[in-house]
Amino acid sequence: MQPVMTFQIFENISDNSLVGFIALYDSYTILSGDDDSIFEILSGNLFVINSQLLDYETQSLHTLSLSLQNTTEQVFAIVYIELIDVNEYESLFAAEIYFFTFQFPYEYQNLSFPLTILN
Repeated sequence: MQPVMTFQIFENISDNSLVGFIALYDSYTILSGDDDSIFEILSGNLFVINSQLLDYETQSLHTLSLSLQNTTEQVFAIVYIELIDVNEYESLFAAEIYFFTFQFPYEYQNLSFPLTILN
């Protein structure tokens, strides 16, 4: 049976951050799923090395196929890396509540209507 691992990381993680532990083997090869060289395996640990290419809105899931080898065996594994979305945009509104005054023509002055502005 092929080992399957799943990790979750924030999309704004920095370079050289640890994603998680894979396994202890003599050699590690990422066979597919990392064409942009975002990830690297060192001493059994999976790291992000090119974090500026992580973007939840573009690709929220990265699937890596790995080959793990030592002197007696070769194992193939699948690693899923799920990105956690981070709001990159600051609110355009500084306050939580805004008050407005509207000027209406005389014939509409007795009308009322609800107004909700969400931050």
